[in-house]
Amino acid sequence: MVKKRRISQKDWSSVQEFIIQEKKSREKDKFRKVHEDIWREVDRQVKMEPAGVSKKDINDDGDWHNQIELGELAKASEVLSADVRRLLFPASRAWFEAHSELPSELDEETGERAPDAKMQRRIDGRVRAFMGQQHSDFGLKARVDLSVKEALHHGSLVVEVMEDHQMMVTDGAGVQSLHAPVWQPHSMWNCYPDPSPNVIGTNMIYNGSMIICDYIPMHKLKAGAKGDGWMASQISKIKMENQCNAI
Repeated sequence: MVKKRRISQKDWSSVQEFIIQEKKSREKDKFRKVHEDIWREVDRQVKMEPAGVSKKDINDDGDWHNQIELGELAKASEVLSADVRRLLFPASRAWFEAHSELPSELDEETGERAPDAKMQRRIDGRVRAFMGQQHSDFGLKARVDLSVKEALHHGSLVVEVMEDHQMMVTDGAGVQSLHAPVWQPHSMWNCYPDPSPNVIGTNMIYNGSMIICDYIPMHKLKAGAKGDGWMASQISKIKMENQCNAI
C-alpha cells in the first residue's frame, strides 16, 4: 500500500521563499533593465508628458532648445490599436461564428455517420450565446484592447484565462451573480518572464515560467485561501491599510 505524502507547511514555505528570491533575481536582470528604460520612455510619450531638460540637450555653443513632442507616439498607438482591433473583430462578424464538434450518429437511410443537424444548430447557438454574454457582461473587446496596447507599447503581452464573477442588477431590484472564464490582461511591468537561455521560442506562445504580480480584493483572497493552502496562514500578515488590495 502506497502512503500518500501530504504537502506540509515547510514545503509551502520553501516554495514561497524560492518564488520571492526568483522574482528579485529577475527584477535585477540587465536585459530587463534595458527594456524597462524603453518602456518608461514609451509610456512617457504615450501619456504626452514633457521631457525634462538635461545637460544632454545643450549643444557645443552652450545653447539649448526645448524638445517639442506633438504626441505622435500617442496618435500612433490609437491608430495601430484600432487597426489591430479591426483585424481581430472584422465587420463581417466572421469571428463570431461558432461550431461545436458533436459525436456522429449513423444515418439509417444513407449509411453514413454524421452529427444530428438539429442538435448541431442548437449547440452552436448556445456557444454563440455564451460568446455574446462574454462581450456584454465581461467586456471582452475592452480586455483585448488592453492587451493590444500592451503589445504595442512594451513589445509583448501576458494574458490569463481566469474565472471571474460579476454581480448584475436586473429589473432594478433583482441581483444576479454571473461567472465565466474571461480574458485577463496583465502589464509587462508586473510580469517577470524566465530569462533562462534554455527557453527557446519556436512559436508566438511563451513556454517558460512566468511570475505575475497581481492585486485582488481581500474577499477573493480569503475565498481562494480556503482549504489546505499556505495562503490561509499568510492573510494575517497583510497590513490593515492594504487589505483592500492584497497581493
